[in-house]
Amino acid sequence: MNGSSDPSADPVNSSVNRSEAAQRFSPKASNPEVLAIKRRRTISPADKRRILQAYDRCKTPAERGALMRRERVYSSMLSGWRKHDRAALVVPKRGPKASPAVAQRNRDVQLTREIDRLRRQLERANAIIDVQKKLCTLLGLPTAEEQERKD
Repeated sequence: MNGSSDPSADPVNSSVNRSEAAQRFSPKASNPEVLAIKRRRTISPADKRRILQAYDRCKTPAERGALMRRERVYSSMLSGWRKHDRAALVVPKRGPKASPAVAQRNRDVQLTREIDRLRRQLERANAIIDVQKKLCTLLGLPTAEEQERKD
């Protein structure tokens, strides 16, 4: 555009070409066949909580966008953290999991305990109701059953 057809006359192209050539022929250049392995970034539960709290404090979409760019996160990551709050924010326990038979036995024991507790509670409630009926008859007050019959 400036009248010359020489590519080296363009300052932008010439600097790029020189830097590429310098990297290719430099004795300090790394082996081009060996590629660096990129590791997947892991975000700790504490950082996830911190980012979510900072996101909630943002008032405008521009602030939210700036925060996400700064923290290098996407909105889908944030919604996933919220959706799976416990699973995403708490590191899962390692080690062997309980077998289904053991888990079923534990549930059975828990249900049996709850049934026993509810039976005791029902017995207490029936005893209280009986005492209240006797007290009403002794004092000469109408019981709930007598009031229902009148209505």
